[in-house]
Amino acid sequence: MGALLARILLSKSGLIAIGLMVGLSAMYTWHIIDKTVAVRNAKQALADKVTIATLKSTVETQGKWIKAAEDAKIALIKQAAVAEQAAAEASLELEEYANNTTVNAQCAVDSNLVNRLRNR
Repeated sequence: MGALLARILLSKSGLIAIGLMVGLSAMYTWHIIDKTVAVRNAKQALADKVTIATLKSTVETQGKWIKAAEDAKIALIKQAAVAEQAAAEASLELEEYANNTTVNAQCAVDSNLVNRLRNR
């Protein structure tokens, strides 16, 4: 066995064959590693694109929600102003009614009021 190995290592053909095998093995190993790295990078790039698209969609949706909230806030402020105005008017009307209405000192219903209540 040793003589055969010595003969292969000492011949040009043997050395060329061994060099070719080492070179092809190195190229195959580099190919596998490079392919693995390329696939991993492609997966990461795709994941990054999906993440970016998701974040953009989230930002867009939040912008729409913010716009809707601002519109609702403005509408509520307007409604509150209208309600405050109506309350102020009702308060003035009630105060005016209280000032212009006479109350029976005996707190009894007189005949005129009874007839008005009965629509006579």
